[in-house]
Formats: sequence, structure tokens, C-alpha cells
Amino acid sequence: MPRLSIIIPTLNEAEYIETCLSRIAQNAVRPKDIEIILVDAGSRDATLSLIPKGVQIIDEPNFAGYKYKSLNEGARLAQGRYLLFLDADTLVPEAFDQLIAEQLSQEDVVGGAFEFSFDKKLFLLRMIEISNRFRYRIRQTYYGDQGIFVRQDVFELIGGFPALRLLEAAHLCKKLRQIGKLSLIKEPIVTSGRRFEQGGILNIFLLDAVIWIKNFLGMNVQSHSKSYWNKT
Repeated sequence: MPRLSIIIPTLNEAEYIETCLSRIAQNAVRPKDIEIILVDAGSRDATLSLIPKGVQIIDEPNFAGYKYKSLNEGARLAQGRYLLFLDADTLVPEAFDQLIAEQLSQEDVVGGAFEFSFDKKLFLLRMIEISNRFRYRIRQTYYGDQGIFVRQDVFELIGGFPALRLLEAAHLCKKLRQIGKLSLIKEPIVTSGRRFEQGGILNIFLLDAVIWIKNFLGMNVQSHSKSYWNKT
């Protein structure tokens, strides 16, 4: 039985998925103790043809635009004691599996995430990176591009990701904090800055800032889901 289950939601990720999967294999301390479950929401590119043997593929076209469904379905099928939810354009650090196990083996720690970093060191992206780090260190609210990890029994106890099209990971963290401690692994995970580059760095940052502030004030942000996903 695997110790760690990695759930990767995909939709037209041919440009990134091979590198994501190869980095998992390269940086795992105990690769034989890892299972990978890829939940595809109807890719129309070559994503599925690039998946190597040994990766479990779940093809669910009806999940497009509902990332939380892909995440919960992958978790439902997972056999590992620990779960890692990983975006397809995100690269895990060296010894990531050991780092997760060390954190979750602590009795009071129920989940956590990795330090956030972009794959390109453009000045504006660096400023966003710094602001993100300040935000999540203060609030202990992590997002999906940080590689959320959690004990499977705790994930089941809280009912998984909430049925939200935006900030599903942030709301998961809120539920987890009611159960125990969240840990931040200081080894950075590396995620693509494509959203910002494709939609305009300042435009995307301002959209995200509006969503963050409204969520902080307890306002409903789900009305922004269409504009958010149209810019990704």
C-alpha cells in the first residue's frame, strides 16, 4: 500500500505534465511508496497520451471548470496514508515525500503546504511572490499552487474540498485549522507564472487581489469564477 497519494487535476496540460511527473520521479526519496492519480477534465490536447504507465488516469470530462470535483474524486480513489494535491504546472522540491511524511507524522499536524515560488524571476512576479508569502504566513491559508498535503483520515473527516469553484484550497485550510495545525515546508515548490504572463501580470494580480480581499471580509467571491477561469 502506498504511503503517499499524489492527485493531479488536468485539463489541456500537455505543455507541463511530462515535466511535472518526471520531477516527482526524480525528487522522491521513496518512489515505490507513491501512487499518482491523474484526474483529467476532458483534455483536447495530447495530455493523456503523455502519461507514462503506472499513473492511474481518471477521465471525467464533466469536471471541467469544477476543480474541486477532480480533487475529491482523486482523493476518493487514493490508497495512501497521506495525500498531496498537485497542480500539473507545478514542480515538487527534492525529497518532497520525506518532507511531507516528517510533518504529518507529528501528532498535532493535520496538513500543510510548501513555500511558494514562480518558475521565472521577473520583477513583477517576484513582487507577487513576496506578497503571497506575507499573506499566507500571516493567515495560514494556502492555495492549490503550493501543493496542499493532508492526512487522508483527516481529509475524510472534514468532508474533502468544499463545492466551490474558487478558493477551494483556502476553504479546505480553514476547515483543517479547526482540527489541528497546518505546517509550511520551507523548501519551495515551483509553479508556472503562465496565468500572469498570458493575462497581463498587473491585470491578473488586481483580479486576484479583489478576490482575496473580498474573501478576507467574508464576502462571496464565487461570482468571479467565470472571469478567473477565462483568464487562465
